[in-house]
Amino acid sequence: TIEKISKNIQRDFAPTLNKKVSDTISIVTEDKYKEVKINEKMDISVVEPESNALVDIGRLSGGTMDQIYFATRFGIVDILKEDKTPLILDDCFIQYDKNRLENILKFLTKESEKRQIILFTCHTREKDILDRNNSEFNYLNL
Repeated sequence: TIEKISKNIQRDFAPTLNKKVSDTISIVTEDKYKEVKINEKMDISVVEPESNALVDIGRLSGGTMDQIYFATRFGIVDILKEDKTPLILDDCFIQYDKNRLENILKFLTKESEKRQIILFTCHTREKDILDRNNSEFNYLNL
């Protein structure tokens, strides 16, 4: 019975998670990757746009992997907590280059219209990018 319930949850949960992760990754990679597949074992692959082949996440760059992991965590939180609880991020963009960081901050700025986002970081580049994009945010230097 437990296995049957688990399979039903996976069957119902997987398409929604794949869609949410794919939507997020499409935005933050500027459509470089548009489709992410997460199977019942939580193995993650992306669809290579040119060949339509599935590529294991381990074959991607560290920055792209971080983007996909973020999108996956974000998708899970979004599915489980539909009441738009605050999102607390602690220095989770360390491996992001300038372009990736700018894309994710634009995404989070838009998301902040629906929920509170608290971002802890020991860098100033996040603040610099948010300032340059005229994003509305509160900044505290501790």
